[in-house]
Amino acid sequence: MKAGKNHLLTLLVTFVILCQSNSAQVNDPIAILEFDNNSGIEEYNWLSGGIPEILTSKLSNVPDLVVIERRQIKKTLSDVAFTQTGLVDPEKAVTVGKMLGADIVILGSFQIIGKSILITSRVIDVETSKISGSKNVRGSLDKIFDLEFELAEQLIEELGIKITSNTREIIRSAGTDYLRSQALIAEAERISTELYELANWDQIQQTLDLIDEALKYNPTNYQALRWGGIVFKNAKFYEKSIELLEKALEQTPNDQLIRSSLVKPYIETGSYDKAIEFQIALLNEGYQTDESDPAFIIEAYFRKGDLNNCHLWINKLRGHSEYLDTFIDMFDKRIDDIEKGVSSIEAYILMQKAYGFEFTAQDSLHHYIDLAIETSPKDGNLYFAKAFAYGSNNIRGIPYYEKAMECGNLSPDDVSTAYYNIGYIYSRQGDWNSAKVNFQKAVDNSSGKVLFMQVRNLYDLAYANYELGKINEAYEQLREVLTMDPDYEEAQLLFNKIEFQKSLMDKQQQKSDVKIFFASRSNNSVQFIYWRCSSYLGFSLMYLKSNTAHQLKESFDVEKVTDAFSAT
Repeated sequence: MKAGKNHLLTLLVTFVILCQSNSAQVNDPIAILEFDNNSGIEEYNWLSGGIPEILTSKLSNVPDLVVIERRQIKKTLSDVAFTQTGLVDPEKAVTVGKMLGADIVILGSFQIIGKSILITSRVIDVETSKISGSKNVRGSLDKIFDLEFELAEQLIEELGIKITSNTREIIRSAGTDYLRSQALIAEAERISTELYELANWDQIQQTLDLIDEALKYNPTNYQALRWGGIVFKNAKFYEKSIELLEKALEQTPNDQLIRSSLVKPYIETGSYDKAIEFQIALLNEGYQTDESDPAFIIEAYFRKGDLNNCHLWINKLRGHSEYLDTFIDMFDKRIDDIEKGVSSIEAYILMQKAYGFEFTAQDSLHHYIDLAIETSPKDGNLYFAKAFAYGSNNIRGIPYYEKAMECGNLSPDDVSTAYYNIGYIYSRQGDWNSAKVNFQKAVDNSSGKVLFMQVRNLYDLAYANYELGKINEAYEQLREVLTMDPDYEEAQLLFNKIEFQKSLMDKQQQKSDVKIFFASRSNNSVQFIYWRCSSYLGFSLMYLKSNTAHQLKESFDVEKVTDAFSAT
């Protein structure tokens, strides 16, 4: 009888243990991992981290649960270079759970179907690898917060935790700040992708304001910190950029994009050693966002005044790529100018400070350029920058371009660009003779290293000749342009227009020696009408570039001409 009682007691204990095997014990650490986006729709990728963020916020309010912070999960996985994608696999989830010191792991996925969402989750016991039944919620995307609460309730029940009605209400409201933060970041990203223009400061400022507001709701929002830091860097708010990016880096210390994005702000704020350390490490890892990234090492040493290390890295990096070599050549020349006493590191730093006001304050931009010129008045590069700061069609830039070339230390391509920009300014003023002279000098001084410059210079020279009525010269120059760049659409259009004009004039010359001369301002549309009328009338219409009224060299039937214009 006694043995029977003992057997019954053993069964009862075993039953209780089995019943509690899926239940969370007090202080059992729980890790909620990234949810897989089974839809493959990129605009909802944020939910991969968003769903666990909100669940973490909600479950953290349950008194008997210990939920591992999302930041700790990201940091741990980053430290061991473990990707969070594919964690819906239970074996991987158990491995991650052990790395995190978690007793229970919650994993899941979501599927977007039209305007609805299906969220599925599972609970895994790390020690036994036992998986609970699937928990899922389905509903409208705009009710995502309610769905998260419903899922949290299911998970709490699965974990065997009883909660009070008061705790339930706290859980219901938990995570609202995260959602508000994410909504603001989503709007900021929409503006930056759909509307962002580098020169539109209003749009840039709107994006920055949304990032700031998102961080007020959720100061640890990783997406806002990481992406926001990059946006602030691009807007040249370097100190703010560092603040955000370093906070993001605390969560994922090995994130290469964050470390790469910090290099430029570190240089601009004088943290040269940090910039060098990060960039050398990224170079050794083979990571770059742009081919020119390794040149930051040279720039940091240059600003420090360590010209020996500049020469060392110039020799080490030269030849890696043609694009990188253009930046290396630039620093090589600056070092040469400094060693010759033409320029100074101080002037370079002042110039970089000036560029920080490129979008926000033209007065400050010119102020720092002027200070740089005062520091190194023999450096033509500074006058070139001053001219460029006036814009592409401001005649005030011309004397500074001329002074820049007079200094004699501009590179051949910068000399070519200076002449081109002067020519462009004159063309905008309608002075095509002066424009042609300078476009020709731009062509003559081009080094030939950069195809784009060669093509651009020659095209604009051809256009100036066209405007001056030198059709044959323009025609041959355009032919050369199209040989270098067959896809140059503007050149092809002008070439076709001249071919049409030449063929039509030849044809009409054979029909009649009667000539009607028109004089007008330069207007391609009017000119085209004249050509069409020429074909209709059988006359050879000669288009003269002039500001005077029309002149008639031969008599003709006015009524017939009027009919021709009407028909055209």
